[in-house]
Amino acid sequence: MKKVILFNGEDEVIVTPEQIKEMGKSSPTELVSYFQATTVYRDVMKDLIKDMGKAVLNVNDEALTDVRIQLVESGYQTISAELIEVFGEDTAAMIMAETYNAINLEKDGRV
Repeated sequence: MKKVILFNGEDEVIVTPEQIKEMGKSSPTELVSYFQATTVYRDVMKDLIKDMGKAVLNVNDEALTDVRIQLVESGYQTISAELIEVFGEDTAAMIMAETYNAINLEKDGRV
């Protein structure tokens, strides 16, 4: 069974795409929360890789391997698709834009 990694704001969470789909049906608010946290986590991970290289990085006391990076990316892609499925393209695009805007503002130090 395929597994992906999401981030809940504190820890990585290993889930299946089916569990993400169920989350979208049962708790759209939780889906948005996981999307936002996973997007921030993914962005930080990419910046750290760019700045330091993945060979020296550990996240949650585990090495940042190619497989782990791919699982986070797959989690991001899967939850993004579910966000569109649950909220529709327009609303999902607004949620995504607000999330990316918050990330960029934080990077610029304006928050």
